[in-house]
Amino acid sequence: MQCLLRNETFAALDTALAHARQFDSLWKRARDTQAESLFYTAPLLDTVPMDFSGYTAWDGNMASTLPETWPFWCFPNYRPVLDEMVKDPRWSQWVQKTREEV
Repeated sequence: MQCLLRNETFAALDTALAHARQFDSLWKRARDTQAESLFYTAPLLDTVPMDFSGYTAWDGNMASTLPETWPFWCFPNYRPVLDEMVKDPRWSQWVQKTREEV
């Protein structure tokens, strides 16, 4: 993997982590307050309430699952990508970030 692509990959991982943490935060807020008034923020969806009912058995910690689920599930044969990514020292640092509480 070229260095440039590797840099872009880690930037994408950080973006995915930020999105997962935002989702975790929303889910936990909905669970803890039993809020029924959380809405999407996109202009086309801002009147549509979020439905977290399908996540009742989930612990609300998507961020910590990212090393196992992203980005490998979108590649038919993810093993070469995984093998290349784990060679980079940033991989273990990123995995550690997914385990940190915010």
